[in-house]
Amino acid sequence: MPPVTKTLDFINVVIIKELLWLKAKLNSVKIFSIMIIYAAVMGVGIGLWNHNFIIIVLGFLLFILFNLLMNYIADKEFKNK
Repeated sequence: MPPVTKTLDFINVVIIKELLWLKAKLNSVKIFSIMIIYAAVMGVGIGLWNHNFIIIVLGFLLFILFNLLMNYIADKEFKNK
């Protein structure tokens, strides 16, 4: 990916990575990342519903893990093109 110098460049890079993640083949890593994003959304939602700070933090940690997996899949897809 090209280096980011401005805010709009950052937004463009994020959108490109998300599109590459969507276009990637459905393999075990992508299925695992889909399960992680589902668990993250459920964790944050349940944590907010129950006012439980620990579940909210765990949900956000799952969001970070999903982002790392999405970047891995997008970089792998970018190198294949």
